[in-house]
Amino acid sequence: MSQFSFKFIFFLIVSMLLSGCATYRTILPEISETPRDGLTLKIPVAIAVLDGRGDKTDSEQITRTLQEDLSKVYGKSIEYVGFFAKAKADQVFIRIRIITLGANFGSRIVSSISIANSIEKASAVATSSWGTVIASGNSTQNIFASSFSGEGWWIGTAWIELDIQDNRNQQNISFTLPIVAETKESNMFGYASATSAAENAWKMVSAQMIRTLDNILIKIRDEEN
Repeated sequence: MSQFSFKFIFFLIVSMLLSGCATYRTILPEISETPRDGLTLKIPVAIAVLDGRGDKTDSEQITRTLQEDLSKVYGKSIEYVGFFAKAKADQVFIRIRIITLGANFGSRIVSSISIANSIEKASAVATSSWGTVIASGNSTQNIFASSFSGEGWWIGTAWIELDIQDNRNQQNISFTLPIVAETKESNMFGYASATSAAENAWKMVSAQMIRTLDNILIKIRDEEN
């Protein structure tokens, strides 16, 4: 065997081993909800989606999937704008930032203390009836205890933040609400276990996100003149 052939085969073996030992898997943030018929607004809520993850794998497809599914749910009650666009004076602007969406092998990235502090901060900034939205977003946070060891497990994590800005009636209310869930799957089925962990975490977060958005849109509709 020539030296070139040996090097080529060695390179292929190393590449296969490295590709087979990936410790991160991501998914698409699909939402299966019925359209909110009857929940219509005179002025639609401005919505923006940003992929704020460190790993931008499938970034464009992930943001597009989330936008398309939200449009199916809320129809003309929402309109998409740029994430860094300026909020209009008579409109509520919700920026959805994706922090994490996937599964890591043997490691966690979420601190229950940091999430609790974030919710407390959001509660302090929000005023009047926005407190009900904070309570809704906080009701089903699912985060492992700090002592949990992830060795031998896939840790599925879905973490989004809703930046809510209300400029109606000359108000200037702005707060950030985190919605986070963690799940775990043993590595029995390899990448299938990773996908399952990630999907289960996203199911919890997406359900809570929709519940929170429902409450926001209902609140806005009821306050419209």
